[in-house]
Amino acid sequence: MPSDFRAASATAPPPAVAPPTMGLMTRLFLVPLLIVVMVVGAMIIMSLVARLAGPAPSIDQAIANLKNDSGGQRTAGWLVGPGAKQRYIDAKALTDQMKSGMSEAQRIKLADDLLDILEHHTRPDEGNVEYFILLALGRVWQLDPQQPPMNSPQALDSRQKVVAKLVDNARAKELYPKTSAQLANLSPPELSDYKSQEMSRRKAAILALAFWPGRAEVRSAFPALIQLTKDDTEDLDVRMAAATALGPIAGPQDQDVIDALSWTMNNTTKDELIWDAAASLAQLNQSVAKDTMLMLLDRHWLASKEIDDPESTQRRLLSEEEQQRIIINAMEAAAKLQLPEIHLRIQDIAAHDPSPRVRQAAQDVLSGHPVWSDVH
Repeated sequence: MPSDFRAASATAPPPAVAPPTMGLMTRLFLVPLLIVVMVVGAMIIMSLVARLAGPAPSIDQAIANLKNDSGGQRTAGWLVGPGAKQRYIDAKALTDQMKSGMSEAQRIKLADDLLDILEHHTRPDEGNVEYFILLALGRVWQLDPQQPPMNSPQALDSRQKVVAKLVDNARAKELYPKTSAQLANLSPPELSDYKSQEMSRRKAAILALAFWPGRAEVRSAFPALIQLTKDDTEDLDVRMAAATALGPIAGPQDQDVIDALSWTMNNTTKDELIWDAAASLAQLNQSVAKDTMLMLLDRHWLASKEIDDPESTQRRLLSEEEQQRIIINAMEAAAKLQLPEIHLRIQDIAAHDPSPRVRQAAQDVLSGHPVWSDVH
């Protein structure tokens, strides 16, 4: 939850519970929270191992360490060993540097270093490190309202290279292809893990682009994201990520994006994809999303709604926590529609929802404060 993210950032030690599985979290209706969940999942793990390893490295030392190919191997989806632990800590150091703000020269250097790490110093058997580096790469050029836009020729070139790398990773179904013989030698759990790592990388690359509102270079990613959103042969999670990313980075003038999201919303039977497409349309102030957003702001409707459970073959009702998550993120997106019906519904939620967290989020939306906040 957005509030969970704020609490996790301010509280030490982090929660002692295991983070939700990537499949479960990604299939839930999470508008900007999809991005936050992936970051927070990695941050919780890194925070836990950092407590065992002493002071964090400097930014230069972190980069040097990440370029060292001696990271640990994975077992059953988890990184083990001191080398793997150190790579988590190094990735955390990069995020801490971004929180404190960076100059244009620092951003250019960090982007180059991260591009080099992705190209030459990461492996698919390193679990969360790769997708965390992709998300960090997306954040390097996130606009900071406290800083100038940074539009030197060198900065423009850097941003173009970063977007191109993210788009390549978003499109590539098998960045690390295995031969038929190699695939045949994998056990069922290993094959599932291999596919899961590829999917995590693609989703991270897509969602990293959602950190780029206001950056003109991100427009070059629109064709790829539109194609992924509309392609019904693509994995559902990839389509959801693409639909989610388009809302924050496009504008009401981008008719090709609006057409793609509208087509997707009306030509899929997958509820979660419909919800994500509608949320992005709402962020683009498209009234065609109104009916769907009103349903997502209706407790009675949500309480009776069944969804596909990615962890099984069964459909199930939404849990209370999932309903809260949906309503909070739906309010943030729906508020952009600026329609009286939406405003009245959020007012009712602020006054009567049984969850104090949801009521507070509604009050934040009504007062113009963002429900969730990302760190710079």
